[in-house]
Amino acid sequence: DYTRFLDARKDRVKLAPGEGPYYRLEVSNVNEAHESPLVEIITHSGRDPERSRTEASAFRRVPFRIDNLALIHIEENVREDRPRRVSVALPIESLANDAAGSNTLVVAASGRRPVLSLTLLSRDRNFSRAISVEGRMNGDGDAWRTVAQGTVRSIEAGREKLRDLTIALPSEQRFRDYRLVIHNRDNPALDIEGVTAEESVYGLLFFPKPGRAYTLLYGGTNIPGPNYDVAAVLGATPVEQMDSWRAGEAVKNPDYSPLKTEAAAWKNEAGRVIFVVAIVVMCIALLVMIARASRKIDKLIDNGGAPPKQE
Repeated sequence: DYTRFLDARKDRVKLAPGEGPYYRLEVSNVNEAHESPLVEIITHSGRDPERSRTEASAFRRVPFRIDNLALIHIEENVREDRPRRVSVALPIESLANDAAGSNTLVVAASGRRPVLSLTLLSRDRNFSRAISVEGRMNGDGDAWRTVAQGTVRSIEAGREKLRDLTIALPSEQRFRDYRLVIHNRDNPALDIEGVTAEESVYGLLFFPKPGRAYTLLYGGTNIPGPNYDVAAVLGATPVEQMDSWRAGEAVKNPDYSPLKTEAAAWKNEAGRVIFVVAIVVMCIALLVMIARASRKIDKLIDNGGAPPKQE
């Protein structure tokens, strides 16, 4: 009897869509008879030299029983994939109060991460502060630009608890540094423990060419990002088999030098300055030439169109 080990029943009936709303179930052969695999054999022996044998079979009637009846509804749901996001702690570069003492300035380094929101970490309770989020691209010397404004609050009054210390940015930002200006007004400064950022997670889609070795360099400072068109990036033909890789432990580049990076940035800045100076000199020379030509035209007009006499 394999029914103890294997359930081979077929107890589901598929219905065509649109039927209903009521269903009637008719079951035929309610009482099913099962023949026993055991056979009873009776042998008669006695004066009769011929033996007689009688075989008897037993039948067991099994009534059909319905324990429960369930209607299964299959529904298809389309789920939209959302971008993956993670929360990372940003290193604090400086934390101080302004000269008036009414604002707290918190500068956190992002390294141009794809930041979506910033969260302030503080153990203080029962406060509400307005915050301005500012960003800069190229470190010291670059002007701060206002990115977002909002209010952080932490309120605990009996059973009522409200804690919202996150400032959402209007869109994904990639500033090098962020400055949080906490407007304390007449209140004491908050005890700031840190700043975390929620950022998007991106994968690098790369089409290598056979027979070539590649090295990925990243993390350079004061280097402008490239601005390519999609056609230029996807112009390479993908290989048939694409492998998925995870980034391992980062190794410092032995050839990297901050002085070289600063020198390259200085060369770019010096090149822009030289270009502007050259344009200014050309404009001055053009103005001088126009002034001389206008004086000659005035002399011709004074002489009635005749060229001036040469001594």
